[in-house]
Amino acid sequence: MKGSKSCSRRRRADGPGADECKLPPDLIQRIAVLIPSPDDFFHYLDAFQGSNSIGNLQHLWHLAQASSASGRYPDDLWPELHIHVLDDDMVDAIQAVSMYFPVIHFHHVYDLSLLLRCVVSPSTSFEFHQCPQRPHDVSIPLHTWYAELAALPLSRLTWCDNEYDADQIQHLMNVLSTMPRLRALNLDFASVPSLASVLGYIRSSGLVDFSMKNIRLPAGGNDPDWMVDSPDPVMTNAWADHLIHWLMQQPVQSLQLTNWIFNLADVVATAFYDALWHGPSRLQKLSFREMQLPPLRPIAEPIQIVELELFDCALGTADFIELARGLRHSPVQSLNLGCNAVEAAGIVAIAESLPESTVRALNLIATNLDEEGCKALARAMPAAGLVELHLGMNGLTNGAVLHLADVLRTTPSLLKIGLQWNGLTMSGAVALVHMLGLRPHPFHALDLRNNRLDEGDEDLVKGMVANIPHVDLVVLTKRDSRMEFME
Repeated sequence: MKGSKSCSRRRRADGPGADECKLPPDLIQRIAVLIPSPDDFFHYLDAFQGSNSIGNLQHLWHLAQASSASGRYPDDLWPELHIHVLDDDMVDAIQAVSMYFPVIHFHHVYDLSLLLRCVVSPSTSFEFHQCPQRPHDVSIPLHTWYAELAALPLSRLTWCDNEYDADQIQHLMNVLSTMPRLRALNLDFASVPSLASVLGYIRSSGLVDFSMKNIRLPAGGNDPDWMVDSPDPVMTNAWADHLIHWLMQQPVQSLQLTNWIFNLADVVATAFYDALWHGPSRLQKLSFREMQLPPLRPIAEPIQIVELELFDCALGTADFIELARGLRHSPVQSLNLGCNAVEAAGIVAIAESLPESTVRALNLIATNLDEEGCKALARAMPAAGLVELHLGMNGLTNGAVLHLADVLRTTPSLLKIGLQWNGLTMSGAVALVHMLGLRPHPFHALDLRNNRLDEGDEDLVKGMVANIPHVDLVVLTKRDSRMEFME
């Protein structure tokens, strides 16, 4: 009742049409920062224009008005702040709203004097996307620029360039040890004259996230184009020991490597795998792609990784069987074993582990999956919790895939299945879509691109799908860009 009387007094005092029970500005701003969607956030701020109720958030609103297009607000101002152009006005805005952003992202921004002015609070940290690669990117010598970069509160740094310049990465390596707050380093595509400097730094660093994919090494000689066709880096015993030490000493969350050659002694390989699977880090993500890993060692305990990718790593049937043992009762939720050709026993082992695992997304593209493997998956899936299943590029026939047809009908958790680049004909596609029609649960996407379907077959399937409202998407042609989740 007190509140009602207060509102009544306010209406009488302010006159007819006055706002009822105005919220205090502090509460309005607290509500705003709880809104995750950029569009909803800025529309909320719209409602308070002219009221002086949103405080420093007004700076964000003005930035959004300047960059919004087609009625949509930009997604680089909220809930994260991504800066692509930095000038005095932007610095003023950053200083005003810094309390809402513990991390500020900078892209292709190299003016160090302006960047330093963005350090408003000791708790503020920067994520730096894209380092300068060429002398003309900055107004001072590159080695000087990198030396001064260390003064910034960098928590994440991404090299992110595919123009392989032999010298510039060394400028960065010279100063990494002077960045005590750095926790994530991405050196993908970097030109690395010395692996010793990189992995020696990793060993004693405080990083929890490290990626080094598709790097370039010197090929030898005086060829000025030595970075164009350089050898793949070799993971030696010494380099692996650096990574093992790092994994055992730091709370590592993510490790990603691509295009490496592993040349490890048995004892080192055993220690390396043990640090990955069961080390104190408890990795959130391990991604190894396009490399020849040493044979897996026996895995007696559950693998302690959430997202595990061993794509095109020359794994064999015995490796799949070991992985299956490690999947049981493990926290692995995403498993990508694509492009490892194995015998049926390997696929069967993985399938049989699924009911005792937490795997939600499974990628078995180009693994030699055959009818026996499809049968094993069909047996396991009703008791598993798979949401996504990727089985493309296996040459599967109608007979093999039809073992999975009833699974589409009876497994409510399954929302996406990829069967692209197989040997399905119209009868197989029709059977799958028919089962989707009998399914009482929503289904997101079925990928049938690049199978043996002509235009008439595709029209028939499209007509069937049009009458199944709970199926969002069936993609039949490679021209359809809606199947991004399968890429």
